[in-house]
Amino acid sequence: MCKCFIHVVAYVGTEVLFRCRATGLPTPGISWRKGSIPVSSLDLDRMQILPNGDLRVENITEDDNDVYTCIATNFVEPMETKEARLAVIVPVSVSVSPNNVTVSPGDDVKITCSSRGTPRPIVEWYKDDTFMRSQGRTRVSRTSVIISQVQPSDNGYYQCQARHNYGSASDKMYLNVVVERGNVRAFLIINLFYKRVYHFVFAPFSFQ
Repeated sequence: MCKCFIHVVAYVGTEVLFRCRATGLPTPGISWRKGSIPVSSLDLDRMQILPNGDLRVENITEDDNDVYTCIATNFVEPMETKEARLAVIVPVSVSVSPNNVTVSPGDDVKITCSSRGTPRPIVEWYKDDTFMRSQGRTRVSRTSVIISQVQPSDNGYYQCQARHNYGSASDKMYLNVVVERGNVRAFLIINLFYKRVYHFVFAPFSFQ
């Protein structure tokens, strides 16, 4: 009888060893299939059937996500098979764009989030650590936040957070809404490195 793993989880770039043992007279031979394709027919140096019948997969990629079948036969007794499922995990990564943006009241703004990972991660948006959902002038989706006719109240950090059962990642940007009134311009300068906020007001001046 053939004995092997039923379910294996492995990260991209790592290695996995599927064990397979069979007994009988005469001694059964062991072969492997990846999906419906014999492993011996795959032109992959990363996949090797070892002398003892085990299957080693090195430098795992997303394409290795599949069902692997161990087949044992001695051409006398009925053929025995056992299946092992390889679930390949890709760590979560997130990228938000633009990094930071300054706009005027009334402008429309689109913030995008590109996320990656296997299993497919859950994506959520936060403004200043508060969970966001679509409402009013703001439309929130998995890939973007769109704000119509921005107002000073829209100032803040916008964070895209992605997660699956094996990890999480996030990225954020700062939206700065500049308010202009006549010849007076007030705005925020954000020093991201030191995490300080400075307030400046510039106004016309004249020499006496």
